Amino acid sequence: MRVWFDPDKLTSYGMTSNEVVAAIRAYNVEVSPASSAAPRGAGPAPQRPHPDPVAAGDPQEFESIPLRTNPDGSVVRVSDVGRAELGTDLADLRALYNGNPAGVLAVRQEPGANALDTADRIRARLADLEKYFPAGMKVIYPSTPRPSCGWRSGVVRP
Repeated sequence: MRVWFDPDKLTSYGMTSNEVVAAIRAYNVEVSPASSAAPRGAGPAPQRPHPDPVAAGDPQEFESIPLRTNPDGSVVRVSDVGRAELGTDLADLRALYNGNPAGVLAVRQEPGANALDTADRIRARLADLEKYFPAGMKVIYPSTPRPSCGWRSGVVRP
């Protein structure tokens, strides 16, 4: 989960990004260190990436986290000072393939899953999805075509 703070809204509530992070931590949600990356065209906005989207739920749930209760009983929530979105821990990652912009898909194997079956199912699903890709876009596997296991034996001679 990534939270984008609006500096003007933080100021209007008399809050700092550190106070927001402390409030989120107090709400028992893990928050990682700050990053200075900002989305293109959105202007400078501090971000705090959240490393585990499952722990945070969906963005609307995360935006409802209370940050402060005012003396009049009103509550300042994440949604009052910014917005939450699901996103990568590496917002400033730039992928290139042969010098051209590229997208990257990282897949992690679930515990107990068969790596070969998982790889085959991913390749089959991506092949099915290729019909929806824009013209000229294709899936490229720059690493080994298929995970494999092997055994080599040899004789070592002095």
